[in-house]
Amino acid sequence: MPFDPAYEVPMNRVKVERRLGEGAFGLVFGGTAAHLPGGIAGPLPVAVKTLRASSSEDDVVAFVQAIEMMKFVGKHENVIQLYATSNYDGGLRSIVPIR
Repeated sequence: MPFDPAYEVPMNRVKVERRLGEGAFGLVFGGTAAHLPGGIAGPLPVAVKTLRASSSEDDVVAFVQAIEMMKFVGKHENVIQLYATSNYDGGLRSIVPIR
């Protein structure tokens, strides 16, 4: 499932350093990212939210809807900002700041 090319980045721009835990859709990792969309140079601390390979179609739709909502809202103090997405190797990921 392709994401908006304006947000898409290859994972070589993200250095995954540790597992933070598990979210509603899959594992969440912490690390740093650089050269992100919107002129975000970095490196910045980020969370990489993943989607389980065994996710149902409904989970995939909900994951993508969450990404679309973050894009729609943009930068807002009460909503996590979406830095980027990555779907280059078939794994769906959202890349967001760590608070």
